[in-house]
Amino acid sequence: TASARPILDLETATQRLGYSEVARIEEGFARLAVKGRLRRSDFRTGFLNSIAGAPVPEAFASALFDGFDTSASGHITVQEFVCGLAIIRKGTPEERLRLLFAVYDADRDKRLSDRDLARFAHALQDGRAGATRDQAVDDALKALSAQGPVVGFERFARWAQRNMDSPLIDWVFDIEQQLESELRGVGPSHGSASFHMV
Repeated sequence: TASARPILDLETATQRLGYSEVARIEEGFARLAVKGRLRRSDFRTGFLNSIAGAPVPEAFASALFDGFDTSASGHITVQEFVCGLAIIRKGTPEERLRLLFAVYDADRDKRLSDRDLARFAHALQDGRAGATRDQAVDDALKALSAQGPVVGFERFARWAQRNMDSPLIDWVFDIEQQLESELRGVGPSHGSASFHMV
């Protein structure tokens, strides 16, 4: 797998989040990391599950981990973690779409295939039963697939901007709201031994 250029550099991420928020993120990261690196399992169980307040499906967590792991090293550094959270919390619409694209692009070939999209759609559906949501994911897959067997970032971005309420897009805003609650000290991880930033 090829290494991707980070969507946001650490300096810009720090400017957007502020030094005190970055310090809290770094402290939370240090509690979860082993030798300065966050493993896939700890990202899911220690971070995502704690901010969600419930278990996050493994396939979903793995895909988001890959989006944060811009170096394709198999672990997340504190810099990648801070930058990923900055995109979710304070990113421009294009930066958020680039993160979504990176999450979906499992083989990091800068194109979304039907298989990439189906893999992530399955991850979204895992543990989130509901005919309406399943139909919305199916509709999104059909709309993106209608644009051709392979979708580049520009096509994906155009589709996403017209379909911000699609389950393939709106989950990133759900995470943003959960992180906001965490930062205000009212999130589900308070009182637990997992990731917390206050």
